[in-house]
Amino acid sequence: MLHLVVDIMGSDSEPLDLFQGVIAAADQFGSDCRFTVLATKPVIEDCIKQYRSLSSSIGFQEAEEEVLMEDSPLFVVRRKRKSTMAVGVGMIKKKACDGLITAGNTGAITAFAALELNKLPTINRPALLATLPTEKGKVAILDVGANVTFRPQYLMQFALMGAIYQKVEQNISNPRIGLLNIGGEARKGTRTVRQAYEYFNLYAERLEEKNFHFEGNIEARDVFEGKVDVLVTDGFTGNVFLKTCEGVSSFIVDQVSKRFKNIPLIYPKRQLQQLEKYLDYAEYPGAIMLGVEGVIVKCHGCSSSVAIFNGIKGAYRLAKNQIIEKIGSQLKEFQRDFTELAAT
Repeated sequence: MLHLVVDIMGSDSEPLDLFQGVIAAADQFGSDCRFTVLATKPVIEDCIKQYRSLSSSIGFQEAEEEVLMEDSPLFVVRRKRKSTMAVGVGMIKKKACDGLITAGNTGAITAFAALELNKLPTINRPALLATLPTEKGKVAILDVGANVTFRPQYLMQFALMGAIYQKVEQNISNPRIGLLNIGGEARKGTRTVRQAYEYFNLYAERLEEKNFHFEGNIEARDVFEGKVDVLVTDGFTGNVFLKTCEGVSSFIVDQVSKRFKNIPLIYPKRQLQQLEKYLDYAEYPGAIMLGVEGVIVKCHGCSSSVAIFNGIKGAYRLAKNQIIEKIGSQLKEFQRDFTELAAT
């Protein structure tokens, strides 16, 4: 039986709303998984009062405080060591659970993970990976928010993790890697991005030996044509890209819904419902923290109960299939090649 920990504090959503996602997950997984909900005492009391008959697979662990969205990561790791988020990361460190799901402060969870958990081989900084649908399957995008400032070699490390993830999770035997940029030419982009491009070219032959193919720079408009399986960028650009995609998807679904709402035929409405589900980011698991030992799924700050439910499903699959362990194992094969790169 797997043990997943869900931090329902510190997001833009009400804790009770997120707790509904935990209840839905407990109903689906039954005896295959147990859940520990992290919250402050008043919130735990509200959960118990609101839902008097809970599954026996749901338990609670009280924490003294929560990490707020406006808290700086430095302040959190120094002053909020008894928060729900700190307790959750501590449980992963002690191997007291199989995964943590949170919709809280991205900078804080990244800081806690980087400081408290062992890093995977060759990795300097953890990154957040999210997947989006394209014409040719799902593209893995990283980083989508963990590293606002970065070094060129980090992007190489992110590419390795993304390519291995696509190989072991999506069964893509020859992952194609692209560097998000404003143009396809090697000279395009900021100085740091151009340096990253040089790193990729320098190690292109080694990547090819592992059937990882560097396709060069990729413009945002080409991503959804399925030209790459892994899209690499820094956390600032990746987060803007991801949220722009979410906003455009919501806008398209809303506009189509308004135009079809008075059509009496069942078929278009059924197709529309399928389209809404396909484009709704809440239907996809949250971003996965890669680069540290342990399963951490970071859901959207304004997550609904559906988003938390799907984040739990994603964490369950990662833990069940030992995806993080498999990524770590394959990264070891690059340790000798990338020792110098990872240290600079």
